[in-house]
Amino acid sequence: MRCHGTVGRGDGPEGARLGARDLGDPAWQDAMSDERLRAVVTGGSGDMPAFDLPDSTLDDLVGLIRKMRAQRPTRAAPPP
Repeated sequence: MRCHGTVGRGDGPEGARLGARDLGDPAWQDAMSDERLRAVVTGGSGDMPAFDLPDSTLDDLVGLIRKMRAQRPTRAAPPP
């Protein structure tokens, strides 16, 4: 929560200083496979530490990250 914030937007108290990613960003989500997400969580990346989590927890975490994209509000098209 200190980096990615409560809903993964990168707006936690340390988010801006550490350059925490918005986990719901559609372009980033498209570029990341589930396997790569698992590798980043278990191996760390940059300032993000590694987390030693059971496989079932990793599966749940990847699922939660994927839902962050689905929960992102869509923007209405500007009027013509």
